[in-house]
Amino acid sequence: MTDVTANQTQASGLVALIRHGRYVICENRVTGFAFGLFLLIVIAAVLGPYIVPYDPLASNTSVALKPPSAAHWFGTDQVGRDVYTRVVFGARTSLLIVFSVLFLSVIIGVTLGVIAGYAGGWVRDVVMRVTDVFLAHQRAQVTGQRLGFFGQGRGHVHL
Repeated sequence: MTDVTANQTQASGLVALIRHGRYVICENRVTGFAFGLFLLIVIAAVLGPYIVPYDPLASNTSVALKPPSAAHWFGTDQVGRDVYTRVVFGARTSLLIVFSVLFLSVIIGVTLGVIAGYAGGWVRDVVMRVTDVFLAHQRAQVTGQRLGFFGQGRGHVHL
């Protein structure tokens, strides 16, 4: 395959991916709305320091516990800090944590997958059993939370 053909194949794959993404988002209004809201939150988090009018740590007790207004969109807290500013800066921190955990998980998962696939045998079996423990723990935890919320009984077994 020549370089030109490879570039055309990659370009057509990217175009197909974008076309499919646009189809999925536009086909269902709820999906489109959720994606738009997600983009709005990500943009607000990324541009946080440039779009917020107040310092997130500065307090002003003269405006403590004020309701939402034109000056403070989400109101103020007990010590007069702007809640909107704190939400935007909190979103920045949350996104940083999410992407850090995602990156670390991918690095660990790919490394263990390559080792298990290359070595095979008992190494693969050990890696898979450890993975099964993590997956089972998560499912058991969610099941326990659901039973705690909905209560015990036959009617809630399907959850």
